[in-house]
Amino acid sequence: MISNQPSENPNINQRRAADPKASVWVGASAGSGKTKVLSDRVLNLLLAGSAPEKILCLTFTKAAATQMSNRIANRLSRWAAMPDAELVADLMDLQDKKPEEALIRKARRLFAEVLDVAGGMKILTIHSFCQQLLKRFPVEAGVAPNFEVMDERDAKLILKNVLQDSIRSVALQKDVETVSEYIEDDSFEGIFQKIYAERKK
Repeated sequence: MISNQPSENPNINQRRAADPKASVWVGASAGSGKTKVLSDRVLNLLLAGSAPEKILCLTFTKAAATQMSNRIANRLSRWAAMPDAELVADLMDLQDKKPEEALIRKARRLFAEVLDVAGGMKILTIHSFCQQLLKRFPVEAGVAPNFEVMDERDAKLILKNVLQDSIRSVALQKDVETVSEYIEDDSFEGIFQKIYAERKK
């Protein structure tokens, strides 16, 4: 259990939270170092011998996933090339103990090991992770194989095309004329979108 009491040195609690042997829950405000702690935890897992392809990191936003991925890649690339004295200091800062020679050699090799992982390390948003699961098991999930996720821009474009087709439809011509008597042209699309959004009702 990690103390939730403020410490004179915040690195103490951050190092404890970054220890992969501990099961931890980190709750802190924005900009307080959560991404740093998670990145340090991944680095410690890699140094402890975990295979890069077996580590999964999930975040809420693409920005956070990118930031974490870049932070880890940048640090590993520095480890591969920095002088021994600097690497020892950096590893001591990470783990709060003097690294053994084997750990120093391991740290230098990690960048190449991570680069060799097909598709890179799995640092994903929750949405993209779920999407990957669905793509792997579409039948079990009850979705069509080779489905594509529609982004907001595509959804708006399709909705606009449906609206245009509806306006031109011979079958709906009378309905469109009736509705047109009560609304202005520029508000028709907005009303159609509201109706579509509530289509389940």
